[in-house]
Amino acid sequence: MTREFIFVDNTSTDNSAKIIDQFIKNSFLDARLVSSKKKGVLSAFRRGIAEKKYSGFVGKFDADIILHPHVLDLMQMHLVETPAAKVTYAEPLPLENLSIYNLPWFSPKAMSKRLYFTGKTSLYRNNPHADPDISRMPGDLVVDDIFPSFYYVYYYGFESISRAPHAFVYEKVAGNFTDLVSQISRAESEIKRIFAIYPHLRLLGNIMDQEVYDNSYKSLLNRARKQTTYLKEWARLESTK
Repeated sequence: MTREFIFVDNTSTDNSAKIIDQFIKNSFLDARLVSSKKKGVLSAFRRGIAEKKYSGFVGKFDADIILHPHVLDLMQMHLVETPAAKVTYAEPLPLENLSIYNLPWFSPKAMSKRLYFTGKTSLYRNNPHADPDISRMPGDLVVDDIFPSFYYVYYYGFESISRAPHAFVYEKVAGNFTDLVSQISRAESEIKRIFAIYPHLRLLGNIMDQEVYDNSYKSLLNRARKQTTYLKEWARLESTK
C-alpha cells in the first residue's frame, strides 16, 4: 500500500516541530510537516486531511500515544475484511501503573466500550470530511471523534465503528483530579453542542455513554462532574503530555 504521513504542528509550545522535521529528513517515510494555527485536535485533523495527496483510507493518531509496530497494518486489514465498518480503532492501554484515574483501562469489561472515544488512533474507510454532513460540522465543534461517532451509529449502526482485533496503542490518561474534570467538561460540552445542533442524535445519548465502571471509579466521576464547566474551546490536559 502507498502511504503518506502528515505531521501537524498544532500550536505546540515545545520543540516538537524541530524534532519532527529532523526525523523526517532521516526517515524513509513519505512524510511532511505542516502547521495548524487554530488550537485543538479537530482543526489539526482538518489541516492534515487538506494536505493529503492520496485517496483511500484516512488515519489519525494523536501525539500522546505510542503505536504498536503493527497497529496500522492490523487496522488496515480489519477494514478490508469488515465491509460494514466505516472506522476502526485500536484498543488504548495505559502507559502508567494502575491508579484511581485509569481504572477503566485495566478493566476487561470496560475494554472497547468507549464508542466515542476512538479518536486516539482511528482509521477511516473514507475521508470522513468528504461526507457532506460531517464536512458541514459547525465551527463551534472542537473534538474530532464524538460527532462522527454519533453520526456513524445513527445512520449506519453500531457495526460501523469496529475495534481492530489485536491492535492496541499505549496512551497517557488524565493523572489528576483537575485534568479529569477538564476531560469530562470537554466531552460533555461537545455533546451538549452536538445535541443543540442535531436534536435527533439525542436518542443515542444513553446508548453511547456505556458506563461499565467499577463503583470506586463511578464515585470519582460523580465528584468530578460536580465541578465541570462548559468549555467553548479545546482544553489541554497537562498530565497527559
